[in-house]
Amino acid sequence: MVTTTEPRRSSRARQESVLSLYKLLQETAIESKPPSKALLDACNRQSTLAKFAQAMNGIVPMSLNTLKQTADECFGDGGWKKIDALRISVLKSARKAEPSLSPLAAARQHAADAERRNDEQFQTRALLYRAYSSALTLANEFAEDKPERIEKIKRLHALYADVFDLRRAK
Repeated sequence: MVTTTEPRRSSRARQESVLSLYKLLQETAIESKPPSKALLDACNRQSTLAKFAQAMNGIVPMSLNTLKQTADECFGDGGWKKIDALRISVLKSARKAEPSLSPLAAARQHAADAERRNDEQFQTRALLYRAYSSALTLANEFAEDKPERIEKIKRLHALYADVFDLRRAK
C-alpha cells in the first residue's frame, strides 16, 4: 500500500479546484488579466499546472491524471482539452505582453545570460574535475602493487587530460 503525504481530497473538492483553475485561466487568457509569475510558470507544462496551488482561489495541487479526469467530470468529454487550450492561450498572451527590449538592452541581457551560462559550465567542469581527481586518487591507491592497473590508469588519464585541461591545471 502506497502512502502519500497529501490527504485524500473528496471528489467535490477536486471539482471545485478544477473549476477555480478554469476560471483563473479564463480570466488570464480571455480577459487579458496579467498572469502571476507562479501561474505563468505553472502553465509551461501540463504536469506543473496540475501541481499548481493557490489557496485564496481554492486551487489545490493534484496529479496530472487526476486533473484530466476531474476536468472531464466537470466539463464532460473534452474538459481537459478546454483547460489545456486555456493554458496555451495564457502562455501565448504572456509572450505577446512582454515588452520588447531596445537593442542595447537586448545585447546586455544576452551578455548577462551568456556570462551566467559560462559560470554554470565552469562550476560543472570544476565539480567533474574534482570527482575525476578523487576517483583517480582512489584508483591509484588500489593499484599500487599492480603495474598493469597503473598503466591502465595512466592511459585513461591521458585520454581525459584534454577534456579537463589537466595539462594546464597541473
